[in-house]
Amino acid sequence: MYPDLSFEEGNKKLNEWYRLYLIPGAAHCATNSAQPNAGFPRDNFNHLIQWVEDGITPTTINATVQSGSKEGEVQDVCTWPSRPYYKNGTLVCQENQSSVKAMLWDLPAYKMPVY
Repeated sequence: MYPDLSFEEGNKKLNEWYRLYLIPGAAHCATNSAQPNAGFPRDNFNHLIQWVEDGITPTTINATVQSGSKEGEVQDVCTWPSRPYYKNGTLVCQENQSSVKAMLWDLPAYKMPVY
């Protein structure tokens, strides 16, 4: 979106109006039976309303586990490129360089990085 900016600057500018949440264990637009204890977003419209109407920018969204031993548990999903870590039992969304590198592709057909 912002090829004239560095990754950090472009990501900051993009995050003013756009958020990406990678859902661990989710298949394309559905739950994934191979990972039954993974959460799936179900009730996040309120986050969008608060962001647009009240200026409260979401840093996490809710993901509810649909099946398995953790069925019904509500998990937090961090905004990419942050990843969830637990410190002393508390969820912390923290950027990890390996998660950023995993999403960067150098494709000869494109003249800029593909995320």
